[in-house]
Amino acid sequence: QVISRILVEFKDGVLLQLYERHPAFLAVIPVLALLFYAGAYLTIAFQQGMAALREEQATHYMEYQQTQAIRARIHEAEQFYTRIRGLKHEMRGHLTNIKGLAQSGEYESLTDYIAKMDESMSGFELTLQTGNPVTDVIVNDIRRRCLDLGIRFQVEFHYPEPGAYDAFDVGIILQNLLQNAVEACEKVGEGERFIVLTGKRKGRFFLIEVKNSFAGEVVFGQDGLPVTTKQEDAPMHGIGLANVRREAEKYMGELELKAVQQEFSAAVLLQERSSL
Repeated sequence: QVISRILVEFKDGVLLQLYERHPAFLAVIPVLALLFYAGAYLTIAFQQGMAALREEQATHYMEYQQTQAIRARIHEAEQFYTRIRGLKHEMRGHLTNIKGLAQSGEYESLTDYIAKMDESMSGFELTLQTGNPVTDVIVNDIRRRCLDLGIRFQVEFHYPEPGAYDAFDVGIILQNLLQNAVEACEKVGEGERFIVLTGKRKGRFFLIEVKNSFAGEVVFGQDGLPVTTKQEDAPMHGIGLANVRREAEKYMGELELKAVQQEFSAAVLLQERSSL
């Protein structure tokens, strides 16, 4: 509007054009227009770059958090079996004390002693045995959460022979799938919450599948993953299944997702790698 107002001017009844009065504007105005459009383009590109950077940062942060979670599970497993070894070392002393109490006829003290032993050993119990310390800790942790939330948790998971698959990678897959399943079940009415975990090896393949109840509707995006319904910290959500797919691809496998009649199913197929 400013340029259009100064392009032409009437002075003393005579039409004067800007370019006639100032020939330099023939070059200045196109340059100004070019700079204006270049600035607009750079602004848009900058905003898009910042959005991509934020998404990448969110992805890396989530991956870091999940890696730290798996490392914590590994540390818990190491601590658990260290305590088991310590208990084994102490057991001879306990047996000597029990034998002494029995021989002296102090049966009441013997009963109290055994009760205290039973109480101290309750913390060493891993109800579900999967065949690997890392997956043992993950699955039993989810089991305890399911008990607190009233979720029926059914497990038929058998870890394959050592060497074929990295327990760290399998742990990331389990952690993400089970965490998503628990979050989905929290939105389901009590009495209808369930999670079914299966893990079986067939030849050179290992199939991990998690089925769970869910409420509402699952919408899949162009990448084949569910579109998150969480508005708060949206870039931080929906990354778990992408990480599961990435882990599956490391083993030349794939992730298959289904949602049928309020049952969500996530199946991960891994192929044994001889280089592992």
